[in-house]
Amino acid sequence: MRGKFYKISLALCGLITLAACGNYSKKSEDLNKFLIKEGVALTCNMDELAESEEYLSLITPSENIGQIANKMASQEYSKPENAYIIKMPDDIFTRVQGFPKDFKISDNLMKMLRSKVNGSVFANMVNASYGSEVVAATAITSYGKSYIQPEGWSDDMILLLEYPGEFSSIVSFVQSGDGVISGSSIFVKNGDKDLLASIAEYLGVEDLKYDHYTGSQLKD
Repeated sequence: MRGKFYKISLALCGLITLAACGNYSKKSEDLNKFLIKEGVALTCNMDELAESEEYLSLITPSENIGQIANKMASQEYSKPENAYIIKMPDDIFTRVQGFPKDFKISDNLMKMLRSKVNGSVFANMVNASYGSEVVAATAITSYGKSYIQPEGWSDDMILLLEYPGEFSSIVSFVQSGDGVISGSSIFVKNGDKDLLASIAEYLGVEDLKYDHYTGSQLKD
């Protein structure tokens, strides 16, 4: 996997790009396929950043962070073991903050605050428990991209891609403009605690609702 290098201008300045995503059915199944396909692609983009010694040498002088990136790059990300698509509830911000159910907040402010709750925040919370160097390594390898809004889109989503090894991937898909959504991916450290259960705890949801796709289903 070594030998794949990003142009520095792309790595530093082109992490957010606009891409048309074609015509998709309004069926949620087709939307889910789009989210998983793009989530895996974003994760593979992170893998390329983690593999690039040229990029890492420019971003950080730390050998320890470089070694963590090497561990990320040693994995295969094209075929996740599991994919979980989680729709973000409308009151997600108040849930995460622990506000009472009758807490009053304007719809406009709620819409702005919802974007503050995303998969990257969750991943950083998990990664922080493994030390600042893991947080730094996952930050410099994170990746993002924007898309023309696909048909069937209705709510912000979190996509959890589980992989064997030390790292999995969290991808957030959020409304970022009129007719535009953005996807941002970040590596999350696997550990003893189930990531899906940890997301439910982070979101303050006891009965987390999600669509689950196994590795064998993703191969179809």
